[in-house]
Amino acid sequence: MLQQIPVPAVIIDTDNKIVETNSLFDQLNVDRKDVENFLSTGMLEVYGRKSSYKIEIGERQADGSAIMLIVEKDFAEQSQAMAALLQSLEDIILEVDSQLRFKNAWTNDESRLFAPKKNILGKKISDIIPPPLSIQLSDVCQRILFGSSVETVTYGSPIPNDNREFEARMTPVYTGNEVSSVAVLIRETTELNLKKRQLREALGRLELITGLPDSPVIYTAQADTISNRFTSQNVVHLCGYDLVDGELEKSWGELIVPEDIAQVDTSIQEFLSSNDQSVQLNYRIHHKDGRTVWIRESMVKDLNRKQEITAIHGTLMDITSLQSALMNLQANQDLLNRAGHVAKLGAWEFNPKSGKYFWSSELYQILEIDPDSEIKAESGLDYYHPDDRNKAEEAFVALVEKGEKYDIDVRLHYEHGRTKWVRSIGLPVLRGDEVIFCYGMIQDITEMKDRERELHESMSLFNQAFMNAPLGITLIGMDGLWLKVNPALCSLTGYTEEELVGRHFMDLVHPDDIPDDKVAFNQIIEGKAETIEREKRYIKKNGDIFWVKMNASVVRDKSGNPRYFITQVFDVTDRRNYELQILKTSEEARKAAKAKSEFLAQMSHEIRTPMNAVVGITNLLYEETRNQPEMHEKIEVLKFGADNLLSIVNDILDVSKIEQGSLKIDMLNVDIREILKGVKGIYAQRADEKQLDFNVHIGEDVPMLLKGDPQRITQILNNLVSNAIKYTNKGKVDVYVEGERNKENFDLSVRVVDTGIGLDQDIQKILFEPFTQSNSSAVKNIGGTGLGLSISKRLAELMDGKLTFHSVLNQGSEFVLNLTMKVVRKDKTKTTSSTSYGQLGLKGVRLLLVEDNTMNVYVATRFLRNWGCTVEVSMSGEQAIARSDLSEIDIILMDMQMPGMNGIETVEKLREADVEAPVFMLTAATDLKEKENEWQHLKIEDVIFKPIVADDLYHKLYHVISSKSVK
Repeated sequence: MLQQIPVPAVIIDTDNKIVETNSLFDQLNVDRKDVENFLSTGMLEVYGRKSSYKIEIGERQADGSAIMLIVEKDFAEQSQAMAALLQSLEDIILEVDSQLRFKNAWTNDESRLFAPKKNILGKKISDIIPPPLSIQLSDVCQRILFGSSVETVTYGSPIPNDNREFEARMTPVYTGNEVSSVAVLIRETTELNLKKRQLREALGRLELITGLPDSPVIYTAQADTISNRFTSQNVVHLCGYDLVDGELEKSWGELIVPEDIAQVDTSIQEFLSSNDQSVQLNYRIHHKDGRTVWIRESMVKDLNRKQEITAIHGTLMDITSLQSALMNLQANQDLLNRAGHVAKLGAWEFNPKSGKYFWSSELYQILEIDPDSEIKAESGLDYYHPDDRNKAEEAFVALVEKGEKYDIDVRLHYEHGRTKWVRSIGLPVLRGDEVIFCYGMIQDITEMKDRERELHESMSLFNQAFMNAPLGITLIGMDGLWLKVNPALCSLTGYTEEELVGRHFMDLVHPDDIPDDKVAFNQIIEGKAETIEREKRYIKKNGDIFWVKMNASVVRDKSGNPRYFITQVFDVTDRRNYELQILKTSEEARKAAKAKSEFLAQMSHEIRTPMNAVVGITNLLYEETRNQPEMHEKIEVLKFGADNLLSIVNDILDVSKIEQGSLKIDMLNVDIREILKGVKGIYAQRADEKQLDFNVHIGEDVPMLLKGDPQRITQILNNLVSNAIKYTNKGKVDVYVEGERNKENFDLSVRVVDTGIGLDQDIQKILFEPFTQSNSSAVKNIGGTGLGLSISKRLAELMDGKLTFHSVLNQGSEFVLNLTMKVVRKDKTKTTSSTSYGQLGLKGVRLLLVEDNTMNVYVATRFLRNWGCTVEVSMSGEQAIARSDLSEIDIILMDMQMPGMNGIETVEKLREADVEAPVFMLTAATDLKEKENEWQHLKIEDVIFKPIVADDLYHKLYHVISSKSVK
């Protein structure tokens, strides 16, 4: 367009700088700077001479540029051309002379003038234009005429109801070196000003928005720089770093998370080298406060006319919340997919208009087809079992055409005759009556159907068992009413099923059993017990009472709430009657046993009292006639008979105690070596008399002290050794003591081996039964009660041990005692020993004997005085209390059963009188379990049973004296 102008012309920008010229201007050979200066000086030098040119500037465009025409005034032809050109411009060009009159006017539309052209030429500005605009224009023209440069006046139309806006640019017109007139270029700026206002408003809104913390950050990056120029202050909120002259105090690239840098660089390079106009990136940066922020960066290219990138404009947005939401959404989607997989639940969607399906991945798995295969409505029905296909098709058609939802159970058909049960649900989305969308789900319920079938079979079996069971079975509601009863219960009670169902179960319970029944059932309801079992009485329809054993348990729902009870009812009337008979018989037997025990206890006392005298006198005579061989031999026979009689009495009493469970096992220190030393001392003479080798072998690893009952162990070993010597006529008897350490215990084994007559098979079977003896003549000649081994075996078992044997007829026997005993560390505790009288001494010990039987007094005093004791005697408890020398007594021997004040009462009085001497109770009784509670507070030292065994008495007295100071 510029080349078509017939005069020299240029395009100038807003700063009046030449941007483009035409060929006529280039022919002037004028320097561009001279033309730019001409706008202010009006002088243009051409070929070394100065000429006067008339400058005409066209309307400014939106970008501020304008066309400037250069016309040399000396050429009329060019002036005419210029006039024609100016006449064609849309702008209004006026010339005002020095008198402020309109000299010329150019416009292509006179209606745009203040008045018709002919009416304004020669007229003053004030004549044509109303104030205050006329005053403003006149003032500006005056300033230009007197040397001012170019000025611009903006104004609104002075014509009433005319909202247009204008701009008047006024420049000086020179004649020679003087300003002769003013050129006024008037341009309508209504639209331009509107756009400027809109632009300002948009920029204001943009500035407001970009100032918000969460708004996008805007930047510009020039093609020849690597730094971003930010136009948004809220970049500080985005990364935490401040702006300095539009640039961050830290490079944006340095903020990118290292793991994301390669991806960002690659994406940017691909964008810059591609034809894409824009790109969007998501990556992470490190915020100044240490947080990781997700960024979405959008970039747009700024291209010149050659399609070269001059700049990149972009926005940065914090999408951390969005990214977190997306991640949560993905996690939820994954969870949903997993849930669908676990529940075997597939989803589908169908658009009736497009006919397109969507199936979830789980649905493909249920149907067992390739996810990449094409889905067709008709093909979906092919997967249904032939017997269910019509049902599925009718439901689907009704859904699509009528919007009827469905929920059906159908089977899917697979190769080789396989089937799956599925639950198929379809739902419509309606717009009015039109179905615009369908969706639903298909769930694999094969396992559920299998469970239903199994449950049905189980219920069938349960019903069969329920109805055919030989015992009563019932279902009871939580209100106590019978829900269901079986024929067996009806038979037990005499009622029909119709009479029982709906009736409270306690209507048949005996009134005395109802309170316990309520407590028992409440325990189940409250969760304190899962089942109850009790026996109670029912009342039949005919009034008969019968006993039942009832088992009840509660059936709960999935929430753990009780729904109903299931009970089983057994008729136990016969058993209860039998048990009552047994109880009656047992009570009679208990009374008989008690009577026997009382009889034995009384007989024991009655027998032991005279036996005390017999045994005591015999032992005294035995000791005193050692120097009279003939008399000593007779006394020895008498002593043997007395000892056997006492042994028989003791065995009978032990059997009675064992049967009653009253035999007490003590836990004392046991020195097995001392016990066997005593046993050997007792039986060595008998072995010598029969010319038998009798030896005791004790292993080195056997502990010195063990915890047990020394009296009972001695009793067992005495019995075993006595039998071995008794039934061995030649050869030997050996005792082997050995064992094995087991942590804190010792597994003791004592073997008594003989070469005697042995036992036949018949007697071996019943050897440990009471009163058992062999029928052989050899045994009968020896004699015995047959109680010893039975008692020994029971004693071993009471000590948690065992007694076993092995025997060969005419070759010998071996009896083994096994006991597990706790090992006792060595201490100064005295243990049972068989030390002879000559080794110990009780000389000087002062004793008080309280005894009402003169024979017992005689025997006891003879023994005690032979041992060197000083003996004082009181024939009753009252006499003992009245003594004045009680403080000088070292030991008191107190008879338990005396007329008047008995032994326990006497000791109580003595203790009240502050008598501290040790007390030994003398008694012919065998069971002292009840008495022990009476004297527990009296500090009784020990009990000595009648008849008194000299060795036992001596050792007990010496044990006390040796541990106390004797006066």
